[in-house]
Amino acid sequence: MSAALFGEGSALLARVEAALAPLHAAVAPHRFRLGDLQVQVERSLPEGVEPVLAWSIQEASRAGVRVVAYLAEAADPRPSVRITLVYTLADAASGKPRLLDAAESARVAAFCV
Repeated sequence: MSAALFGEGSALLARVEAALAPLHAAVAPHRFRLGDLQVQVERSLPEGVEPVLAWSIQEASRAGVRVVAYLAEAADPRPSVRITLVYTLADAASGKPRLLDAAESARVAAFCV
């Protein structure tokens, strides 16, 4: 059973990461490195049902961002799964942590609506 849950969790995380592509592009060529991940399951998503995904930036600073993603059934908009991702920024060449510069901060802030 845990293998099935891990597989489902990996698939949901991959879907969230794909949806965050515009956010990742805002700091290119550098990249966000996932520092923390929390998954809260309110209720299981039925098999075969394509979940609706919404995400927002909960917190942004020069050191990184905290993103919250919600997955729900289209017929029931209450969140079924909540995923919190905390990213730090890493230098593209060295992979070492770095701070967002003013231009990157402004591009990331554009997602904070």
